[in-house]
Amino acid sequence: GIDGLVCTSGLFYLFRKIKFTIWTIIGVILVLLTISTLIGKYSFKDVGYDYSGFLYNVSNEKKSLKDVFLQRPFPKYREFLKASRFTPEVRQYSLKAATKNFTKQQKGKGWQYVQYFSIYKEIDSKWKYVSDPVHRDYIAPAEESLGTFCGDCDDYSVLMAACITSIGGTVRLVRTETHVYPELKIENKEDYKMVKNLIRNQLFSKMARKKKIYCHEDGYGDLWINLDYTDHYPGAKFLADDVISVLEIP
Repeated sequence: GIDGLVCTSGLFYLFRKIKFTIWTIIGVILVLLTISTLIGKYSFKDVGYDYSGFLYNVSNEKKSLKDVFLQRPFPKYREFLKASRFTPEVRQYSLKAATKNFTKQQKGKGWQYVQYFSIYKEIDSKWKYVSDPVHRDYIAPAEESLGTFCGDCDDYSVLMAACITSIGGTVRLVRTETHVYPELKIENKEDYKMVKNLIRNQLFSKMARKKKIYCHEDGYGDLWINLDYTDHYPGAKFLADDVISVLEIP
């Protein structure tokens, strides 16, 4: 009615009055972002990564908006997200690695986890630790590490995350004071019992039989199993316990 017309007219009038201010603010933001892109500080791609990460967290029904905004930031998270994006080359390698080991177990219950662990075995068996350049924390993209299977814990974690997520797994990176390592999400506690049995008695029995399988349970009841290179089997003992922050790879 008349009230609606008056309200609409008022909003239109207000917009006309402030539109110059709005466009000025947008222009300044674009100029600053362009300058930041040119000097390599923060680019338009970073905006996309931040936006997609925000949407990923908001879309998670288990996370409240308070959790999304108050989550402790993961240092250099944008660099890790970029490096962990899988490419066609990473996907192609992952398909081969996922089906190379434990072929008999891939026909039964939990076959997806068996494929994830086949990838773990391939990467872990080839990986050689090499330090970063002096005074520089270099995070190698997953595709780059496929050519060498060398690097530090950052590079190992990125490659593991990219490969497993490329075939449907969910991986997060865990940061401590001196270390970064990947963890695989286990869908529920029944799956966790099955996974422990697979690791101990079938897939990694020589190394893991009767060993404790380490994992973290987050505040939402989700279980995350350790995929670090400490003892060369999934769920090996944590190299460090002082967790600072975590970064789930979308």
